[in-house]
Amino acid sequence: MFLDIAILANSSYIMHCARRDTINQFKSSTQTVHIAIFLLIAAEVGRGVVLLAGFANAQFF
Repeated sequence: MFLDIAILANSSYIMHCARRDTINQFKSSTQTVHIAIFLLIAAEVGRGVVLLAGFANAQFF
């Protein structure tokens, strides 16, 4: 799932670069873009929590 979100995010960045509207990507965005960005942030935070929990488990337990 994370790979799919990363591919979609990178595709979105490339599209905005091609359109030359990288100043404010949320200025004329749709609800789908907001949901996708929220899911990307949630996936990144979740990944960090899992990595931190794994590190803590290996170091202290």
